[in-house]
Amino acid sequence: MSYPHFTPSLPKKVALGILVAVCLGSVAVMAAPANDNFSSASALTGASATDTVSNVDATKESGEDNHAGDPGGLSVWWTWTAESDGLLTLSTTGSVDEFDAPLDTVLAVYTGVAVNDLSAVVSNDQDTTGTGTSFAQLLATSGVTYYIAVDSSASFGAPVGGTVRLTLAFNAAGNNDNLADRAALSGTHDALAGTNVGATRESGEATHGGTGGASVWWEWTSSFDGPVTFSTEGSSIDTLMAIYEGTGDSHASLSLVANDDDSGSNLTSLILLTAEAGKTYIIAIDGKNGAVGAFNLCFSQGLPAHIDAIQRLGDGSCRLTITASAACRLQIEAKADLANPSGWARVPLGRLNDVSGTIQFTDSAAIGQDSRFYRIVAP
Repeated sequence: MSYPHFTPSLPKKVALGILVAVCLGSVAVMAAPANDNFSSASALTGASATDTVSNVDATKESGEDNHAGDPGGLSVWWTWTAESDGLLTLSTTGSVDEFDAPLDTVLAVYTGVAVNDLSAVVSNDQDTTGTGTSFAQLLATSGVTYYIAVDSSASFGAPVGGTVRLTLAFNAAGNNDNLADRAALSGTHDALAGTNVGATRESGEATHGGTGGASVWWEWTSSFDGPVTFSTEGSSIDTLMAIYEGTGDSHASLSLVANDDDSGSNLTSLILLTAEAGKTYIIAIDGKNGAVGAFNLCFSQGLPAHIDAIQRLGDGSCRLTITASAACRLQIEAKADLANPSGWARVPLGRLNDVSGTIQFTDSAAIGQDSRFYRIVAP
């Protein structure tokens, strides 16, 4: 039995056209990011924000600046309005290319109303990490709208697209610029973030241990007799710190108790004070050589943490249980012979940032050591 042979009635040329259409239909059509253009900039709000967007198919507009002097070509835009005066910090740390390597970005901030008529406020190509990401700070003015552009660098050829991550942090200028307006600290421990943006130096003001120019003030009354630690560890600026006694009615009424420039790490300040119950201390923090920016202030009765327990684990490492009374920077040191007055050294990875409450820390450097003594010191 034979079957009839079916021949398509469509011409070969038409049938081929159908096949081609099917193939084209499977190709994904890429779209530019929603904030590709200045006029469609994404709005960021508040004192902290993070946004992530792909700039793979972004474009550069006619009349658009070369951000940070780089021709770029894959720019994306954000906008943010300052609700008060203060320090605005922007970073592209965490931006990556298609292979998850750091993306080489450029960053710029502008004011204005049109992409071809903007005034540059600040820009940056490379931050201090050396990975190609960008970092910028500016003194923001209340009510002003800032436009933020991030582009991929074209310094070494065509710009490479990827995932852009923009992080924004804002520290409002405080009201404790003058001695008479000093803010109150209370309790036996606390940690706070501040800024000396917009701060000034008053007539008759002391130097706080170095050349400053943008000081802010607090006062604290001790409820105990004994040691207390004051630290600016983790600050983004080179700080000066001084502690005074006196009525605070005028700068002439102040008597210096202690001051410090760089006893903390990374140009921060550290003062260990023996406090007296009922006595009021007046604290000044300034930026060295007039530096302005974000800083941390941590104070604690004694040191801001203590070791509750030490446990030797099966692999020979030691696990420390630590309680921190305030979200301060801590440093763990160790040595093998307690009878040796020297020999203390920082434990690997023993620098703890912004810890609070009870935590556990494992010291792998203890493996193979018969004994290991620990202490926590101010950083």
